[in-house]
Order: sequence, then structure tokens, then C-alpha cells
Amino acid sequence: MRSKILNALRAPLDGAVHYYVTRWASQRLIATLYTPDCILGMVHENRHHVMVIAAPKSGSSWLSVVLEELLHWRTNSLVFRHQRREQEIDINQIITTTRRAHLLSVNQHCRCSDATIEWMIGANIKGVVTCRNIFDTVFSYADHLRNESAETPLAFLSDHQVQNMSQEALLNFVVDMIVPWYFNFYAGWIEYASGRGARVYLSRYEDLLDDPPGQIAAITDWLGFPQSGEAIATALEKGGSRYTRKNKAIKGRGKDLPRELVERILKMASYYPDTDFSRAGLGLDLAPASSAGAWDHE
Repeated sequence: MRSKILNALRAPLDGAVHYYVTRWASQRLIATLYTPDCILGMVHENRHHVMVIAAPKSGSSWLSVVLEELLHWRTNSLVFRHQRREQEIDINQIITTTRRAHLLSVNQHCRCSDATIEWMIGANIKGVVTCRNIFDTVFSYADHLRNESAETPLAFLSDHQVQNMSQEALLNFVVDMIVPWYFNFYAGWIEYASGRGARVYLSRYEDLLDDPPGQIAAITDWLGFPQSGEAIATALEKGGSRYTRKNKAIKGRGKDLPRELVERILKMASYYPDTDFSRAGLGLDLAPASSAGAWDHE
């Protein structure tokens, strides 16, 4: 009788102990598995991973599909959410698709940071950073806001606001609110690319327009996966038939930018006297590079 009573009293206690011990163990396991070190440790040592790191409106969607057609790797995005969220790497996405097979992460508007570089090194990620003439970009981004969506992590704006803006007001908004993000993006990646052991290739939109086969060959050679001219031509043909959010895809639109706006952009660049912004259409003397077609393109 006594043993029955003790067992009856012990059962709820044992159940509670089991519940809390199991819960504690599960939490500890999850906390251990979801640390950056553990996630990076799951990546197979022989896996190759390429990320297209994109300045918006720089042909990155087109470049992504061409590389996809060439490499035939699995593809994913390292972004957890888009729209207004800053497109920092979500480290969980590094292994959700595959831990062994080669991986191509498509265009991501990700600024340079210590954490991003640490994770790129830890997961053996190489980055292709796309750049474009900043003066041309102003017009292209204004078109994007008006014709596609105002939801962007670069600056807050609503579709209703855009539709009620004049073109002059919209260009002013892009220069004052959007262009500073570009300088953050370019300055960070250009500085990193100039250092030893850098894992990024700086690609110019204008070079890709002028010589697509040659530039794609240079990129794939740098990645360590050289491609034949025939394979590149086929990939370019297939890539051109897919939707890539392409706008006008021309150089020299920035020649029509009002001088006042040009001067404001030059002022931003002047805060980085040691940074070579030539890939963004600026010379080291902070004057627009003549070859980039800022306003004298024919």
C-alpha cells in the first residue's frame, strides 16, 4: 500500500523532471547547432561557393543568370527577407540548400562588414561585386522607384510618394537619400578588395556591356572555373532570354544630370580621398572619369 502511494506521488514529479530536462537539453542542442561556428563547420571543405554582391541597378540579375547557365551549380539567396530589410547575409542560408555541392548565391545588395568577411572566409565564399557609374545609376534607380517598387532597404519611400513626385524631386531624393548608401557599399568593398587575401572580384557594368564574352571569361577564370568561348556564348544567349529586371541597359544617361546634383555627389566622394571610385565613374581627382561617360558620353 505504501509503495503504491509513493509511486502515485512520484509519477508527476518524474514527469515534470523529464519534461524540464528534455526541454533544457533541446534548448542547449539548438543553441549549439545554430552558432555561426557550428554552421560554418557543417560546410564541406571541398565545396565552392560564389556570391554575386550587387550594387543595385548594375546588371547583377543578368550576371547571376549567366553564371547560373555556365556553372550549373545549385542556386539560392542568402537573404532571409527582401523589400525594406537590409540584405545582410543570413548565415543559416549557407547550409540550407547544400553542405557539399557547389553553390551560387544570386545577386545580393550586401555592404561590406567584418561579419560578412568572416563568414565568407569560413564558408569558402568568393564574391563578384558589381559596380556601375554612379551618375547613370541615379537615373536608373529613379526609374526603378517609379516603375517597379519603392520598397527598398536603401531609403524609406512609399509608392504613393513616388507617384506624386516630379522627376526633379525624385532625382533629388535619389541623390540625397539613395546615393549615400552606394558610397557606403563601394567604399567598403573597394577597400577590402585592395587588401591581401581579398575574396572579391570587382566587375564593371560598363565593361560587361562593352565586352560580355571577355568579361564573363575574366570572371570565371578568377573563380577557378574557366569556360570555353562556345559555352560562354551559349550562356549569354540563354541568359538574355530570361527575365533579369533589365531597365534601359545603356551607358551615359548621367550626362543629363543637373550640375547641382553632380556637385552633391562629388562632395560625397570627397570624404574618401584615398578611395579609387573609378569603377563608379569617378576619377581619383574626384572628377568624372572621361571613359565612364558621366555626362560626355556619345
